Amino acid sequence: MALAAIGGPVLLAGISVLVARSWLPQLPDPVATHWGPRGVDGFTAAGPATWQAGAFSAGFGLLLGVLLWVASIKVPYLRRGAGGLACGMAGFIAFIGVGSLWMQRGLTDARLAPDIGWVIGVGLLVGIGCGALGAWLAPGQVPGAAETHAAVPAGAPRLPLAPGEAAVCVGWAASRTLVLIVGGSTVAAVVLLLAVGAGVVPVLFLTVTLVALLVTMGAFRVVVGADGLSVRSVAGWPRFRVPLSEVAQAGVIEVRALAEYGGWGLRAGRAGRFGVIMRSGEALEVARGDGSAFVVTVDGAGEAAALLNTLAERARASVG
Repeated sequence: MALAAIGGPVLLAGISVLVARSWLPQLPDPVATHWGPRGVDGFTAAGPATWQAGAFSAGFGLLLGVLLWVASIKVPYLRRGAGGLACGMAGFIAFIGVGSLWMQRGLTDARLAPDIGWVIGVGLLVGIGCGALGAWLAPGQVPGAAETHAAVPAGAPRLPLAPGEAAVCVGWAASRTLVLIVGGSTVAAVVLLLAVGAGVVPVLFLTVTLVALLVTMGAFRVVVGADGLSVRSVAGWPRFRVPLSEVAQAGVIEVRALAEYGGWGLRAGRAGRFGVIMRSGEALEVARGDGSAFVVTVDGAGEAAALLNTLAERARASVG
């Protein structure tokens, strides 16, 4: 976990500094470090500029990595996310710094530096790639760590099923608020980029990225059945699963999305809670054997909780 969330940003920062320093004899002094609607409008001495990308990359990446790493101690679902976000942010910042210097090699005057739009666009791709690698390197949940053999508490709701009778509960978790936020952000970001004279590449890439976010996070299919709880985006990913062997107890809680989870989407809350929070109101909460809990806001949460408890109890009885 620490290797991805902390070691990843440090490695990316170190590589960016080594590459930038190797170009120092070929760079103008000062170099361009800021672009506005009319081109270059900010400069920095060449020597310090070769360190800036690494410093910002390491700083932001480490801060994000450490914060998420600490949070993941209580919320196992955050482990891969911590490595992915830390490495993704570090890779994005490092590439922009190195790319902006690469464009200026051989120039005698930094004011002649070309537009940086393509660097930002490619940097986003690099950031996504580094994030995916960081998430892959970070350890996921330890298999079996959340399993429990304790009986489902007597007071937990049950759904009466005849011996051998099968049942499935299917629902949807969706958020109009999230659609409005992401949709509005997309329009605002595109207008802002066009207003400052950004190139086609960053505008197009940002639009595609935000639309992809909307598609993957806008709605989730929730299924409770013989395999436990399954929550999957309509896009197929992300997806989450709580097998019956990990269900300590399922119940219904009232969720305040903004106050308790800080917003909508994939959110972490207090006391080891993590889940798909698409709105405020009724939610299914599944306590797991390791003390963590998975929460999903879905209509019919009471029926889903009762069925999950019944199936978990039946699964333990069959093993015993």
